[in-house]
Amino acid sequence: MTVAVQDPGGLGFALITTDESRPDPADVADAALEAMREEYPDLDAAPAMETINEQVATGHDVEFFAMDMTNAASIRCFRTRAAPSWRLANGPMWARPTFPT
Repeated sequence: MTVAVQDPGGLGFALITTDESRPDPADVADAALEAMREEYPDLDAAPAMETINEQVATGHDVEFFAMDMTNAASIRCFRTRAAPSWRLANGPMWARPTFPT
């Protein structure tokens, strides 16, 4: 299942996905980062971990240049009882995307 939400102004979005095949969350986070690297080869990324809804989430904080501005993305992946989930939020640096914890 995938849920996508976009800022009405078009500058940011959040994407939340579950995967019934139950892959390792770190592998999903790395695959999402590599997909972004294909689109934005000069991006900067740093490993990230945080707790989301009492689940340890692994991922990356990403910064890249697109549409004449510096953008930020947060990739977070974690496993629930049902299936691994991953979240991606993207937006301009001045509106750094975050997730409720």
